[in-house]
Amino acid sequence: MARILGELQELLARLDDADPERLRGEFDRLAAELETHFAYEEEQVLPLLRASA
Repeated sequence: MARILGELQELLARLDDADPERLRGEFDRLAAELETHFAYEEEQVLPLLRASA
């Protein structure tokens, strides 16, 4: 996640030179990584939280 965010920040810092298609691709990649990350958390963390309640 940190790597993807860093790359996106670099692209945004050079927004005048950024290719819109590349930016869109980076946002899509970030969205996919976030979805995967949240799905993992729901699978792993929520059962633990429910068990401790």
